[in-house]
Amino acid sequence: MLIFNQVKKALRITHNKLDDDIRLNINAALSDLASAGVDIDNHETDEAVIVAVILYCRWMYNQLEIGEQWRQNYEEKKKLLSLDIHKED
Repeated sequence: MLIFNQVKKALRITHNKLDDDIRLNINAALSDLASAGVDIDNHETDEAVIVAVILYCRWMYNQLEIGEQWRQNYEEKKKLLSLDIHKED
C-alpha cells in the first residue's frame, strides 16, 4: 500500500505498533474526502489526495503538537479538492 508507506514516513513512525491505527486513519481520511465529493479512485497515485491524507493523519496524531494547524490545513486542502475544476461531469 503506497499511501500507507508515505503516511507512515510523513509521521516519522518507524515501528509497526501503530500500523492498524494508521490504516484506520487513512481510511477515515479517504471516507471524509469522498463524502466531500473528492474523487479518491486514484488515491494511491494522486499526490493531492495523498497530501490531504497526510495532513489528516498529522492532525489525528497531533504531530509536533500543532494539531489545530494540521486540521485547518486538511480542511483547506479538502475544500480545494472538492472544488477541483478538473473534475469530469
